[in-house]
Amino acid sequence: CLDARGVVTHLSANAVALHGSAAPVLGERLGLEHVAGDMQLLASLSAPHDTNPSESAALRHRQVALNGRSFDLLIHRDPARTLVEWEWCQQEPTRQELGPALHRIVQNLRRQRTLQTLLDEAVRAVRVVTGFDRIMAYRFRRDDVGGGGDVVAEARAPDLPSFLGHSFPDEAIPQNTRRLYQLNAVRLIADAHSEPVPVHGVTTQGDPLDLTHAVLRSPAQLPIDYLRRSGMGAAITLPLVIEDRLWGVIVGHHRTRLQVPYPTRSICAVLVELLSAQLQSQLEQSRVARERRLEQLRSTLLDQMQAAPESAQVLAARAQEVADTFGAQAVLVSHQSS
Repeated sequence: CLDARGVVTHLSANAVALHGSAAPVLGERLGLEHVAGDMQLLASLSAPHDTNPSESAALRHRQVALNGRSFDLLIHRDPARTLVEWEWCQQEPTRQELGPALHRIVQNLRRQRTLQTLLDEAVRAVRVVTGFDRIMAYRFRRDDVGGGGDVVAEARAPDLPSFLGHSFPDEAIPQNTRRLYQLNAVRLIADAHSEPVPVHGVTTQGDPLDLTHAVLRSPAQLPIDYLRRSGMGAAITLPLVIEDRLWGVIVGHHRTRLQVPYPTRSICAVLVELLSAQLQSQLEQSRVARERRLEQLRSTLLDQMQAAPESAQVLAARAQEVADTFGAQAVLVSHQSS
């Protein structure tokens, strides 16, 4: 992490292991030797934060070679500091290979006409893109205010048990975790058995470093414990946000460690943004159709009850239609003869 003068204020404990002699030290001002001689990158990282904002925005992600390794460089800026993440690329990027596949996936999502087929296609597509053993669509029962949720769609390896239809309590995804989901388009746990790497600061005084938007931030212990207990080695989470509310999440599990490259995760972020828009459209169409059915039912019942000797007979005859329209499991008609 750099301050406005380009001085290193925070540094992860594994910086030297990854960067070798190119790694800076705490309190040192960033120099060309720390960024593989890239003058443009150095100028962007070290310049005052109110200068050339368009350039800093364009450099939020780029690939850099350093100490014999390739890194995805992820840059987060705010008025006080610049947070720079170096994600080690341990496999070749697949953006070009995924290009045609992404086009087909987008077209398939746009062709879906029901909420269920849309979610079914979405989990299948995310599994194809990421390579995860299981991808699920998880819908919260009462949006982002609690109440647990249900697995409403799933794509999985044939030898894995199905979670489709399973319900989970509110505690499975705590409220603070849900808030973080809304702030981060993709959350990856590449290795559930890895140990967190500490981040050291120049001083222990002042507010702790804010890692809310950090891609490499260590996950909370709760999901780690769950993955380990269930025999899973990696997980990915993609939020489904509708009208600024967390409607649900796309969740993936893998039995071994799996590092999904940053370009692939960026594609996933585009997919869930499109999916969220499609979901919102489908939900609005369902709401309008339901209101139309309610109005039709109301008009029919009123017309028939006015002509019938007993209103209860009309209600009893249309009990199943009433139950279907309101999504009820049963209808009780109580009548007292005059």
